[in-house]
Amino acid sequence: MSLINQHEVRINQLCRNRRYGDALSFLKSVYSDYVGLSALEVASYYTSMARVQSNRGDYDSADALFKRSLDIYPDSSETKLAKAESYIQRGKLNNAANILKDLYEVPPADMPIGSRRWVMSHTLMLRCMKLRGDYKAGLLCFNALLPYLDSRDVAFRDRDFMNRMVRSTHPDSPMAATGSFSKYLREREATGTHLYGNAFACIFLENRLSETDDKYHRVVIHSFLARIYLDANQLEKAREQIESARAITEINPYINGYSIGLTIKCGFNEKARAEYQAHAEELNRHAPIALFLARSFQMAGEYDLAMALSKTVLSHKKLRPETHQSAEIILHASRSRMSMETSRH
Repeated sequence: MSLINQHEVRINQLCRNRRYGDALSFLKSVYSDYVGLSALEVASYYTSMARVQSNRGDYDSADALFKRSLDIYPDSSETKLAKAESYIQRGKLNNAANILKDLYEVPPADMPIGSRRWVMSHTLMLRCMKLRGDYKAGLLCFNALLPYLDSRDVAFRDRDFMNRMVRSTHPDSPMAATGSFSKYLREREATGTHLYGNAFACIFLENRLSETDDKYHRVVIHSFLARIYLDANQLEKAREQIESARAITEINPYINGYSIGLTIKCGFNEKARAEYQAHAEELNRHAPIALFLARSFQMAGEYDLAMALSKTVLSHKKLRPETHQSAEIILHASRSRMSMETSRH
């Protein structure tokens, strides 16, 4: 860490209290106390001075100091990030975006992917895209940031911006956007690229739930949440979502399917069988829910139903490749277990 940066907390505190003169004096005293600073540390000193001048609104002085810093150490990501932040403060969003784009495309050696500065560069880009109203670019940037955020992060808690970014993927269908993004978050956790994918999906969906009065949309969001909680074995939360959806409508194949999944997870296999038989015609028409039930019955050791449901899934036309593959795996695995049990008896 740069010697100047060791005093960053003190400098930031002075700037928050609008004591800009004291911050500059403090920096000068720190700089004079050290002999034999490296070129990077000298550049860091001028960057810190520029940041203070930018915060006080003296942009001409800030630009001169940024230039001096980059003349000493041209590859300093610290200086470039501070300069981009200064441009955002002034409303020069294109200037800021150009700096950040260069850092984004070719991260410098002192800004490896996932590092504090790398995260800062993407956070600044996100801020820049928000101010520009470029929600598609913002979503790309946010997706890159996801593995390095947690559910407390401000970037994720900005509901309006999040919704605008997500809707940009399906501008004519808010629920398609909601569904695809919550699925994206869950896939990130499933593939191990983001440990908080399900938690983020729940926060996002609960935010959407609080913002819509449309009954159909609320049922769909409740169904998304029910599935997440079922997969995470949070059965009481899954039950709450199912009951909330049923308070709006009793006719929804996904909610009925997830209710059967909940019954299976609670260990009531015979009851689950009866519930499935009562709604079989409706459930079988929807390949995703039939696949969910095939997997649920397979895990509960009900291999005959797992086989029947996986065959139903495979009978659907225009299946997604991953759905077709999953159904085949369940079918072959269930058939194998049935054969083993039959030979045992």
